[in-house]
Amino acid sequence: MSRIIFDEVSNKFWNLMKTDNLNGIMLYQPFSDQYWNERVKIVVCNYENVGYQDSQTNSLSFEHFRSWITYKKGRTVHYTTVFIHALLKLLSNEDYSLLEMKKSYSKVDDLHKSMQNITYMNIRPTSAARNRQEKGEVNRIIQKYKKELKAFIEALDADVFILSSKESVRLFNYIFDIKKNPLVFNKCKRIGNMIVFSVRHFGWFFRYSYYFKKAQEVVCIYYHKWT
Repeated sequence: MSRIIFDEVSNKFWNLMKTDNLNGIMLYQPFSDQYWNERVKIVVCNYENVGYQDSQTNSLSFEHFRSWITYKKGRTVHYTTVFIHALLKLLSNEDYSLLEMKKSYSKVDDLHKSMQNITYMNIRPTSAARNRQEKGEVNRIIQKYKKELKAFIEALDADVFILSSKESVRLFNYIFDIKKNPLVFNKCKRIGNMIVFSVRHFGWFFRYSYYFKKAQEVVCIYYHKWT
């Protein structure tokens, strides 16, 4: 895959949602072109975001993403970046400890910078209206745009796809029509050249020891190409 193919797939998906008069459409994409040249292309995918339902389209830039990290109630995104920061350190074979991971929480500039060549997204392609899971609406949207969501994820050509929350696992299996040997919560599965890792929801459950161990697991499995 390439940036050109991704742009074609994503623009087609976004334009379809606009034609269908959806509000709160989230324009997720890699934060930089360097993503496509990374040795390990990483996508991190949460469940849904909140607060953008009053605009039809919303582009999440790298600069704006920093406000998501610093937002006082933005536990999910802040802890997501703590995890990704640790994962990148370990993937680079740096001597990085659990204690350093804990200290990184307050280093917003470092956390923000670590996301520069990452793709951040939610499995729901539109914004929620309130700060609680809108499962019915999410199911409806994903059923309607199942094919487009699959093409969107495939076009990102990720090596490592981090998927948070148990509900996201069910939706992911549905999007990819995986019935035999599906992705299991808190486990991993290879799909083509992409390894999908299921983790607990960053905002609902964050234990540094769990996520540090999970980052180590991702590194071990990725380098050994094991599923």
